[in-house]
Amino acid sequence: MVVLGAAIPILIGLAVYVLVADDGETATTTDDTTAPTPSDGSPGATTAAPAPTAPPATAPPATAPPATSPPATAPPTTAPTTEPTPTTLPPEPTREPVSVSPGDPNECEYTVGTGGPLADIGERATGFDIAIARELIDRVWDSRAVCYLDIATADRFPALAERRVQLVVRSVIATTSRDEVADFSQPYLVNGLAVAAEVSTGLTPDLSGLTVGALGSGSDPDLLFDNTDFRRLREYGSVDALVTALRNREVDAIAANWTALQQEYGDNANIEILFLGLRPEPIVVAVREGAEARRGALDEALAAMIADGTWAEIFTAEFGIEPFVDPATLATYEPIDR
Repeated sequence: MVVLGAAIPILIGLAVYVLVADDGETATTTDDTTAPTPSDGSPGATTAAPAPTAPPATAPPATAPPATSPPATAPPTTAPTTEPTPTTLPPEPTREPVSVSPGDPNECEYTVGTGGPLADIGERATGFDIAIARELIDRVWDSRAVCYLDIATADRFPALAERRVQLVVRSVIATTSRDEVADFSQPYLVNGLAVAAEVSTGLTPDLSGLTVGALGSGSDPDLLFDNTDFRRLREYGSVDALVTALRNREVDAIAANWTALQQEYGDNANIEILFLGLRPEPIVVAVREGAEARRGALDEALAAMIADGTWAEIFTAEFGIEPFVDPATLATYEPIDR
């Protein structure tokens, strides 16, 4: 009995020790930083449920796709390679003037009858008349489908009447007789008597001391007699004959229409052309008779071109000289009586 009595305290002490050990062990499992330390596989270590929080450690891979988003945004870096494309998109090429034959079934919105000394109808239509027509059409109708038809002088007004063309821009001089078969815009240029000579001659408006060649027919000789102080006048039958006379130095200068001299010598740096302003001839755009709305629109556009300087820019670009007439005065020229 003595032995049994001694053993009881020992058993109670062991139980107390085990209970204390369990309390300490389970307490350590509440600290995530010490949870991995048990290596004996004790139940206290396995109850560290936060250990499965390792999946949050895999969350960065879940956010890794945003890391791949820069490549997704990389395509915008290739966008500049497509920017040159717009340079081919504007319809500027369709504005290039083209020439068509009278029988060509073209799809042009507007056909302009032209040709003559101030226009060149070839693979591309060029010249002062073309530049004026093109600017007017752009301002009035904003049309790029324009064709330029090379027509003969005698066919200008029949082409309008037969509606083969909507406009005639071919050095049309406004006269009282033509005003009965067509309507005219305000003048966009004034033609008239001019003289041409070698630059070394030093032309002056009075032609003092010069031998001058002029066309024998018409009023030019009388105009020169009345308004200049030339020394001698020689008459010729054609502009070609005048050109030959100047080349052979038979005369010091030749007198003819400014447009004819410009066509002959416009690109010759050795020849000077001087506009005398004698017998002025207003050059206009012709439209079909009765097309008053069209004529009015052209007049408004031409007035705007003169006011904003576009007319002067075209003149200088086409002829290589400053305008010899104040464009603001163009509207004052009336059809001449003939």
